[in-house]
Amino acid sequence: MTIEIRVRAERTRAGTLQLWVFSDAHVASDKTVSAAIRNGMGFVPPAGYPETLAAALRQSEEGGELGGPPFHWDIALDLGDNAGLWSLPDDVQGAEVVRHYSALRAHRRE
Repeated sequence: MTIEIRVRAERTRAGTLQLWVFSDAHVASDKTVSAAIRNGMGFVPPAGYPETLAAALRQSEEGGELGGPPFHWDIALDLGDNAGLWSLPDDVQGAEVVRHYSALRAHRRE
């Protein structure tokens, strides 16, 4: 689950910086936790694995699949904990985070 804290306002006067701060996307545990939840249920939900970080980035630029509007931001600060594990992330997990950031279309990753 991605917990977001948004400083949100529709585009305001010139010179206003729109900052979006988020953390705890837990990218590394998306597929693992989803599989565990699916296997522990009395029914099998559709096979879909969340992309918590990529989904949040897409929603910010394009709006949500359920109709939520996009929101304007100039700078986004990812405060971390993309692993969601009890150990340090490895290179494979880092590559997955980079893949999620490729969802951005209107902003660039730096």
